[in-house]
Amino acid sequence: MIKLGLEDLTLFEIIQGSTSLIYAITGTLIGLIIASKYLIYEKKELLGIGISLALVTVPWYGGGISFLTFIFFDFILDDSIYFFLNYGLLAIALICWMYGISILLFPESKKKIVAITSVICIPYEIVLIALLATNPSTVGVKEGKFNSDAGLLPTVFILIALLVILFTMFMFIRQCLRSQNLKIKWRGRFILIAVILLVIGSFMDATITLSPTTLLIARIILMWRLIFAYLGWLLPDRVANWLIKDKE
Repeated sequence: MIKLGLEDLTLFEIIQGSTSLIYAITGTLIGLIIASKYLIYEKKELLGIGISLALVTVPWYGGGISFLTFIFFDFILDDSIYFFLNYGLLAIALICWMYGISILLFPESKKKIVAITSVICIPYEIVLIALLATNPSTVGVKEGKFNSDAGLLPTVFILIALLVILFTMFMFIRQCLRSQNLKIKWRGRFILIAVILLVIGSFMDATITLSPTTLLIARIILMWRLIFAYLGWLLPDRVANWLIKDKE
């Protein structure tokens, strides 16, 4: 049965579906690992940032789960479910991100920042769910079996969220790179690399006319982004000691 399912797919679709699933699962695991460190270090910023990282990889589950259901059961996810996975949790991810990053950058204003973010995100979430229930085609359009093109509402929200996240991320990176503490400085370097890889990988994935080879390269770049994000937010002592042993 698996063989028959795969035979109905092109090489491009196999790479697209399988790497979507791998990326989603990996991002979820890394995000939850970061969030779980709150229980050890009692740093609330890790909780917010970890959950947000896990949630921003959820959109890849749409294609990944559809890949599994297609090869095993010969169907892909319903549009409403597919688009909810793609766009429905991004608002919660942004709220979690702003909670975590505001603790690091603006600790005295974190409640106001989260409140303002929620005022923007909650109406978006309500309208999105209403559209998914009544007219999913306004939220997105399927492009092949394992990809979609966002409608106006999620596109505008994604662009705003991306700008906010990148701006605050670069603020934190600059803060790290200016630190005299070499461990903090290395954290900033790793997060900067993660951001660069995210931009390159996402640009390749979204705008370049992909072949199976270029698609695979784009997805590998995004996978490396997750690894560097993990190193940046947690930087295990073993890695830190290896990096700075000749400096201190």
